[in-house]
Amino acid sequence: MYAKYAEMRDSLGFTDYEVALKTGIPQSTLYDWRQRSAKNPEAELSFGNILKIAKLFEVNMEAFVVGDS
Repeated sequence: MYAKYAEMRDSLGFTDYEVALKTGIPQSTLYDWRQRSAKNPEAELSFGNILKIAKLFEVNMEAFVVGDS
């Protein structure tokens, strides 16, 4: 899930810092998610935070869990 987020983030030209500012998600939460994903690629973020990111990226939440967006 984090890999898909990072791919979309990079393609839109955002940094984690910008995502944090625009969504209100603490940057430390995004960092922790990245760290957990390094050990477990299926590591998830809370529903509410994924929803905030999906709105920012203008995609459906499914984009984070299903193949290509």
